Amino acid sequence: MRCRPNCEHGVAGVVTRNHVVRKGLGALLMLVGCAHWLAASAATSVQPELALKYDYTDNQNLAEGLAAAEQSYGGRLLAALEWRNFTERSEMLLLPQIRLSRYRGDIEESRSDYYLFARGKYDWQTARVGLLADYSRETKLTSDLADVPFPSDPGAGPPDQTDTGIVTTRGYKETLYITPDVAWDVTERTSLGARYDFMQVDYIDVPPGGGTDFTNNEIGFTVDHKFTQRLTLGVFLTAGKYQTDVNNVQTDYQEGGASLTYKPSEQTIVEADVGAHRSDTSSSAPAAVEENLTDPFGWLQWTYRAPRDLWQFYAGRSFDPSGNGTLSRRDQARFDWDRLLTERLTSTAGLRWIQSESTTILGIETRRDYGRAQLGLRWLMTKMLSVGAMATYTYQDFYDRPGSATAWGASLDMTYGGPGNVRRRR
Repeated sequence: MRCRPNCEHGVAGVVTRNHVVRKGLGALLMLVGCAHWLAASAATSVQPELALKYDYTDNQNLAEGLAAAEQSYGGRLLAALEWRNFTERSEMLLLPQIRLSRYRGDIEESRSDYYLFARGKYDWQTARVGLLADYSRETKLTSDLADVPFPSDPGAGPPDQTDTGIVTTRGYKETLYITPDVAWDVTERTSLGARYDFMQVDYIDVPPGGGTDFTNNEIGFTVDHKFTQRLTLGVFLTAGKYQTDVNNVQTDYQEGGASLTYKPSEQTIVEADVGAHRSDTSSSAPAAVEENLTDPFGWLQWTYRAPRDLWQFYAGRSFDPSGNGTLSRRDQARFDWDRLLTERLTSTAGLRWIQSESTTILGIETRRDYGRAQLGLRWLMTKMLSVGAMATYTYQDFYDRPGSATAWGASLDMTYGGPGNVRRRR
């Protein structure tokens, strides 16, 4: 979980909601203060985005077995503003977003989702510091994993890791993720790194089984050595705690392993981790339970950038905090391909498969399969205005429920300012 900004872990003790809010506001105010300090002597860019989107799906709630599927159609409005401030040594990014939706069909729903992503970093000659904060309040619990971009993109954090897949339960999900990190070049080839990850997830106005509030804290250390200009090898060690209020579930875990970064060409980069995960879980209700787990994990990511193509492939296993009330073992593979067909027309295709299950018997949902395929086109009408279309197919199966779910969907949108200008949750 070392390179995945969705991995969150904890220290002892329950963190109160007000304390969490203070942490989040403190981190964001620190970033805003740094931005104000940097603005006087730095270049600044402001990029707005406004998008109107029409969605349709024949099974919005991913109903399985005899449950009734919900056909849904309606409109979505997205407004975002990307503010960047940078110098030769520093960069600051603020990205507030709001998404308003109105859906009809078998049910009628109005939704309003809010997001705020902030990131700052500063480089000295031999050291670097950074701070990232990501906050979201979403109106409905979803399994929209296809909307989560690769980890290097803003917002590609908590939703990917914590989603329960339960879409039949309406409510609110509030997520706060904060991570400071430091790195130091001991020599020209060797560097040391340290980071701290904090996450708090709250499910609001949700019936039992719709989601479990949790906090997660993690601290990690890395040592990387650049053997050549193309090859870097490293070792890492992480430790953390996952904790819920319900049933007082506590999981202490440790991970260790080795990492690789290889650049065989200017267009290609290969990244990989391999290691072992160990966790000890205890619960006080409804009866005292103690469990432990030792399991290997690893992942491989390949990225290829060409003048007209962007290929990305990821496959691996991770152990992540979950709204189901325990850590989850997650095996997944995903593939994305963007191609510039003409100077104005771009195609995109993606495949994703995830199999997740609780690492202990305490989990509500023991095992889940999720798959998604999508195919789309985008036409750039002007430098800032574009139209796009996307078709999707989704599959989901909970092993402790009869049947499985499939859903076909399609969307049309008109966007001013992106994508490509403002990377966003769609």
